[in-house]
Amino acid sequence: MNIVFFGTSEFAVPSLQAIAKSRHKILAVITRPDKKAGRGMQLLPSPVKIEAGHLGLEIHQPENASSESTAELLKLKRADLFVVISYGQILKKQILDIPKGYCISLHPSLLPKYRGAAPCNWVIINGEKKTGVTIIRMNERMDAGDIITSQSINMSEDDTAENIYNQLGLIGAETLIATTGLIELGKERFIQQDEKLMTYAPKLKKQDGLIDWKKQAEEIRNLIRGTQPWPGAYTYLDKKLLKIYKVEKVEGLPISTPGEIIKIDRDCFVVACCKDALKIKGLQLEGKNRMSAEEFLRGAHLKERQELG
Repeated sequence: MNIVFFGTSEFAVPSLQAIAKSRHKILAVITRPDKKAGRGMQLLPSPVKIEAGHLGLEIHQPENASSESTAELLKLKRADLFVVISYGQILKKQILDIPKGYCISLHPSLLPKYRGAAPCNWVIINGEKKTGVTIIRMNERMDAGDIITSQSINMSEDDTAENIYNQLGLIGAETLIATTGLIELGKERFIQQDEKLMTYAPKLKKQDGLIDWKKQAEEIRNLIRGTQPWPGAYTYLDKKLLKIYKVEKVEGLPISTPGEIIKIDRDCFVVACCKDALKIKGLQLEGKNRMSAEEFLRGAHLKERQELG
């Protein structure tokens, strides 16, 4: 099949690579315009643009992918299928109607759960044990089209949003190739999403990472795992921001004030929560580099009963 590929983030790169290696032909890659980033605020290309360049593919970066000019460009391609993965814009009907077949989208959750921009974060923050990828036939509503295929995985207690995101990118690429094979043979089947089961995964804000020590230890541990790499879970120590990256839940300790340091060892310190406690093992204090708790404690002057937050 002849395909136009829409994508921007790192999540879409394995799928772009997989299609490029398949028997299908990529007619063009549509990705978002370069963005200013870093201390120097230099214009940086998207991961998809970089990979498309390595593959020698035709690249377009419209400000508005649903504009008349973009529609005219896409019509000239005469594509069988549009593949949309982590592109960053909702495509309007005039674009969705262009390919000879239809448009499909790969989403990193088990739809209809966790529609939206940050499913890999929220599945962990909410303590889910399973996630996956879903490929849908797109309509004008975000992540709401009929399901063609899905693939689930079990998550471990040590998984973070970052490594789940990377894992699902690879699984998604495999699922995409299998799905395009079905579509090519006309063997795909469509399952309507159950709107009663729909949940939403909005883009994270910095304040979403603030730790509330009045919550249970397991909830806070999920927040720490689910907000990596951004915005990171954080609290305050002597009015300085303290990011926490690695913890271990501790059960059976005496009840203490939430946020209170109740024990200090050579390589960690323990903080009370509403229920149980957390052993802090990896962190970063404002103005310092990320380090182990053992490294931090060599220079810090923590005291038991000192409070975080």
